[in-house]
Amino acid sequence: MIKAIVFDMDGVIIDSEYQHFLAWKQLFKKQKNVDLEEKDFQQLIGTLDQYTVKNYFKKYHVRGNALKWRDKKKKIYKKLLQQKVKMFPGVKQVIVKLSKKYKVAIATSSWRKEAKIVVKKFKLQKYITKIIGKEDVRNHKPHPQIYQKMAKRLGVKEEECVVIEDSIPGIIAAKRAKCKCIAVTNSYPAKKLKKADLIVKDLRNKKVSFFIQKN
Repeated sequence: MIKAIVFDMDGVIIDSEYQHFLAWKQLFKKQKNVDLEEKDFQQLIGTLDQYTVKNYFKKYHVRGNALKWRDKKKKIYKKLLQQKVKMFPGVKQVIVKLSKKYKVAIATSSWRKEAKIVVKKFKLQKYITKIIGKEDVRNHKPHPQIYQKMAKRLGVKEEECVVIEDSIPGIIAAKRAKCKCIAVTNSYPAKKLKKADLIVKDLRNKKVSFFIQKN
Protein backbone atom coordinates (compact mmCIF):
# COMPACT_ATOMS: atom_id res chain seq x y z
CA MET A 1 0.00 0.00 0.00
CA ILE A 2 1.29 3.46 -0.91
CA LYS A 3 2.10 5.66 2.09
CA ALA A 4 4.24 8.45 0.60
CA ILE A 5 4.47 10.58 -2.54
CA VAL A 6 7.91 11.94 -3.39
CA PHE A 7 8.15 14.76 -5.89
CA ASP A 8 11.18 15.72 -7.90
CA MET A 9 11.20 19.53 -8.08
CA ASP A 10 12.62 20.96 -11.32
CA GLY A 11 10.37 20.06 -14.22
CA VAL A 12 7.74 18.54 -11.92
CA ILE A 13 6.66 21.14 -9.35
CA ILE A 14 8.21 24.20 -10.96
CA ASP A 15 8.74 25.08 -14.60
CA SER A 16 12.41 25.85 -14.01
CA GLU A 17 14.46 23.96 -16.58
CA TYR A 18 14.53 26.99 -18.90
CA GLN A 19 15.77 29.18 -16.01
CA HIS A 20 18.60 26.70 -15.41
CA PHE A 21 19.52 27.09 -19.08
CA LEU A 22 19.30 30.90 -18.87
CA ALA A 23 21.65 30.90 -15.88
CA TRP A 24 24.22 28.86 -17.81
CA LYS A 25 23.72 31.04 -20.89
CA GLN A 26 24.31 34.25 -18.94
CA LEU A 27 27.39 32.81 -17.25
CA PHE A 28 29.08 31.57 -20.44
CA LYS A 29 28.29 34.80 -22.26
CA LYS A 30 29.76 36.89 -19.46
CA GLN A 31 32.82 34.73 -18.81
CA LYS A 32 33.79 33.54 -22.29
CA ASN A 33 31.46 35.35 -24.75
CA VAL A 34 30.04 31.94 -25.72
CA ASP A 35 26.41 31.66 -26.86
CA LEU A 36 24.90 28.41 -25.56
CA GLU A 37 22.14 26.71 -27.52
CA GLU A 38 19.04 25.46 -25.72
CA LYS A 39 18.98 22.22 -27.72
CA ASP A 40 22.26 21.20 -26.06
CA PHE A 41 20.80 21.78 -22.61
CA GLN A 42 17.74 19.66 -23.37
CA GLN A 43 19.96 16.60 -23.51
CA LEU A 44 21.39 17.39 -20.07
CA ILE A 45 18.16 17.76 -18.09
CA GLY A 46 18.34 15.71 -14.91
CA THR A 47 22.15 15.77 -14.64
CA LEU A 48 24.18 17.55 -11.96
CA ASP A 49 25.50 21.05 -12.65
CA GLN A 50 29.15 19.98 -12.50
CA TYR A 51 28.51 17.42 -15.24
CA THR A 52 26.55 19.94 -17.30
CA VAL A 53 29.37 22.49 -17.18
CA LYS A 54 31.99 19.86 -18.05
CA ASN A 55 29.91 18.96 -21.09
CA TYR A 56 29.85 22.62 -22.12
CA PHE A 57 33.58 22.96 -21.51
CA LYS A 58 34.20 20.08 -23.88
CA LYS A 59 31.82 21.23 -26.59
CA TYR A 60 32.91 24.87 -26.64
CA HIS A 61 36.60 24.23 -25.89
CA VAL A 62 36.52 26.19 -22.65
CA ARG A 63 38.81 25.67 -19.69
CA GLY A 64 37.73 26.24 -16.12
CA ASN A 65 37.09 24.83 -12.69
CA ALA A 66 33.76 23.00 -12.90
CA LEU A 67 32.88 23.51 -9.22
CA LYS A 68 33.63 27.25 -9.32
CA TRP A 69 31.51 27.64 -12.45
CA ARG A 70 28.76 25.62 -10.79
CA ASP A 71 28.76 28.01 -7.83
CA LYS A 72 28.64 31.07 -10.10
CA LYS A 73 25.72 29.59 -11.99
CA LYS A 74 24.01 28.82 -8.68
CA LYS A 75 24.00 32.54 -7.75
CA ILE A 76 22.50 33.53 -11.10
CA TYR A 77 19.88 30.79 -10.92
CA LYS A 78 18.88 31.73 -7.37
CA LYS A 79 17.87 35.20 -8.58
CA LEU A 80 15.91 33.74 -11.48
CA LEU A 81 14.26 31.26 -9.11
CA GLN A 82 13.00 34.02 -6.84
CA GLN A 83 11.89 36.33 -9.65
CA LYS A 84 10.72 34.31 -12.63
CA VAL A 85 9.99 30.66 -11.83
CA LYS A 86 6.35 29.51 -11.79
CA MET A 87 4.63 26.32 -10.70
CA PHE A 88 3.12 24.07 -13.30
CA PRO A 89 -0.66 24.57 -13.52
CA GLY A 90 -2.61 22.56 -10.96
CA VAL A 91 0.42 21.10 -9.16
CA LYS A 92 -0.28 22.87 -5.87
CA GLN A 93 -3.84 21.53 -5.86
CA VAL A 94 -2.47 18.02 -6.47
CA ILE A 95 0.02 18.37 -3.60
CA VAL A 96 -2.66 19.69 -1.24
CA LYS A 97 -5.02 16.84 -2.11
CA LEU A 98 -2.37 14.13 -1.77
CA SER A 99 -1.12 15.52 1.56
CA LYS A 100 -4.49 14.74 3.15
CA LYS A 101 -3.87 11.02 2.80
CA TYR A 102 -0.13 10.53 2.19
CA LYS A 103 3.20 11.84 3.37
CA VAL A 104 4.43 14.25 0.70
CA ALA A 105 8.11 15.09 0.20
CA ILE A 106 10.59 16.62 -2.24
CA ALA A 107 13.77 14.83 -3.39
CA THR A 108 15.69 17.04 -5.80
CA SER A 109 19.04 17.24 -7.54
CA SER A 110 18.98 20.96 -6.79
CA TRP A 111 20.32 22.40 -3.56
CA ARG A 112 18.11 22.00 -0.49
CA LYS A 113 18.12 25.79 -0.01
CA GLU A 114 16.64 26.21 -3.48
CA ALA A 115 13.89 23.73 -2.64
CA LYS A 116 13.13 25.66 0.55
CA ILE A 117 12.83 28.86 -1.50
CA VAL A 118 10.27 27.12 -3.71
CA VAL A 119 8.33 25.73 -0.76
CA LYS A 120 8.17 29.17 0.85
CA LYS A 121 7.49 31.07 -2.40
CA PHE A 122 4.47 28.91 -3.23
CA LYS A 123 3.31 28.40 0.38
CA LEU A 124 3.77 24.64 0.48
CA GLN A 125 5.07 24.43 4.06
CA LYS A 126 1.89 22.77 5.38
CA TYR A 127 2.04 19.98 2.82
CA ILE A 128 5.71 19.04 2.33
CA THR A 129 6.91 16.69 5.09
CA LYS A 130 10.61 16.35 4.18
CA ILE A 131 13.13 17.79 1.70
CA ILE A 132 16.31 16.13 0.44
CA GLY A 133 18.68 18.07 -1.82
CA LYS A 134 21.83 17.26 -3.76
CA GLU A 135 24.06 17.93 -0.75
CA ASP A 136 22.28 15.23 1.25
CA VAL A 137 23.50 12.31 -0.87
CA ARG A 138 26.84 11.13 -2.19
CA ASN A 139 25.47 9.27 -5.18
CA HIS A 140 23.17 11.16 -7.49
CA LYS A 141 20.44 10.18 -9.94
CA PRO A 142 20.31 7.73 -11.71
CA HIS A 143 21.69 6.15 -8.51
CA PRO A 144 18.77 5.25 -6.20
CA GLN A 145 20.29 6.68 -3.01
CA ILE A 146 18.16 9.85 -2.88
CA TYR A 147 14.91 7.86 -2.95
CA GLN A 148 16.19 5.18 -0.61
CA LYS A 149 17.21 7.87 1.87
CA MET A 150 13.88 9.67 1.54
CA ALA A 151 11.91 6.50 2.24
CA LYS A 152 13.97 5.97 5.38
CA ARG A 153 13.38 9.55 6.54
CA LEU A 154 9.67 9.20 5.96
CA GLY A 155 9.59 5.93 7.88
CA VAL A 156 8.21 3.90 4.99
CA LYS A 157 9.49 1.15 2.70
CA GLU A 158 10.73 2.08 -0.77
CA GLU A 159 7.94 0.07 -2.39
CA GLU A 160 5.42 2.14 -0.38
CA CYS A 161 6.53 5.29 -2.22
CA VAL A 162 5.34 6.77 -5.49
CA VAL A 163 7.96 9.01 -7.08
CA ILE A 164 6.92 11.73 -9.53
CA GLU A 165 9.65 12.51 -12.05
CA ASP A 166 10.24 14.27 -15.37
CA SER A 167 13.73 13.09 -16.33
CA ILE A 168 15.28 9.84 -17.50
CA PRO A 169 17.93 9.72 -14.70
CA GLY A 170 15.20 10.39 -12.13
CA ILE A 171 12.99 7.58 -13.38
CA ILE A 172 15.91 5.14 -13.36
CA ALA A 173 16.76 6.20 -9.78
CA ALA A 174 13.18 5.67 -8.63
CA LYS A 175 12.89 2.23 -10.21
CA ARG A 176 16.28 1.12 -8.88
CA ALA A 177 15.04 2.13 -5.42
CA LYS A 178 12.03 -0.17 -5.97
CA CYS A 179 9.61 2.76 -5.84
CA LYS A 180 6.65 3.14 -8.16
CA CYS A 181 7.18 5.98 -10.62
CA ILE A 182 4.87 8.41 -12.41
CA ALA A 183 6.49 10.43 -15.18
CA VAL A 184 5.18 13.77 -16.40
CA THR A 185 6.08 14.89 -19.93
CA ASN A 186 7.23 18.41 -19.01
CA SER A 187 10.84 17.88 -20.09
CA TYR A 188 10.93 14.76 -22.28
CA PRO A 189 8.44 13.17 -24.69
CA ALA A 190 6.59 10.08 -23.49
CA LYS A 191 8.59 7.75 -25.73
CA LYS A 192 11.72 8.52 -23.68
CA LEU A 193 10.02 7.92 -20.34
CA LYS A 194 8.86 4.34 -20.90
CA LYS A 195 10.59 2.97 -17.80
CA ALA A 196 8.03 4.78 -15.63
CA ASP A 197 4.97 2.88 -14.40
CA LEU A 198 2.63 5.64 -15.60
CA ILE A 199 3.20 8.55 -17.99
CA VAL A 200 0.97 11.63 -18.02
CA LYS A 201 1.02 15.10 -19.57
CA ASP A 202 -0.58 16.70 -16.53
CA LEU A 203 -0.58 15.62 -12.88
CA ARG A 204 -4.27 16.55 -12.66
CA ASN A 205 -5.01 13.56 -14.88
CA LYS A 206 -7.39 11.16 -13.07
CA LYS A 207 -5.02 8.31 -13.89
CA VAL A 208 -2.60 9.69 -11.27
CA SER A 209 -4.92 9.31 -8.28
CA PHE A 210 -6.25 5.99 -9.60
CA PHE A 211 -2.69 4.63 -9.95
CA ILE A 212 -1.74 5.69 -6.41
CA GLN A 213 -4.92 4.23 -4.90
CA LYS A 214 -4.65 0.86 -6.64
CA ASN A 215 -1.07 0.39 -5.45
